[in-house]
Amino acid sequence: MQLKEQKKIVSREIGMRKIAYPKWVESAKITQEDADYQTHGMQEVLKSLDRLEALEELALELNTIFWEKVHIEGKEGYSPEDIRQDLKDQIDRKISEISGRGKQESLNLPE
Repeated sequence: MQLKEQKKIVSREIGMRKIAYPKWVESAKITQEDADYQTHGMQEVLKSLDRLEALEELALELNTIFWEKVHIEGKEGYSPEDIRQDLKDQIDRKISEISGRGKQESLNLPE
């Protein structure tokens, strides 16, 4: 199953919980605390799927960048270290974007 479909299912589930849970709380089937916890859990699942989707896009983008740089390496004086550093910098920026946080630590690529 594709990530987009999984995200639709989880989004639908969140919507259904927002409709059903108030009624369930009112009839004492669940507590408000449990309803909030369960809804929050599904919202976190959706965030995780969003991050995974962004990481898949990043992998495709980095693959393209890598092959573009390898292709021009000999023609424009790019050394393997230049390519490695460029990729590392781009990965660090993308990870910061995906995580929603500032750059906290650099990615350690193998030598």
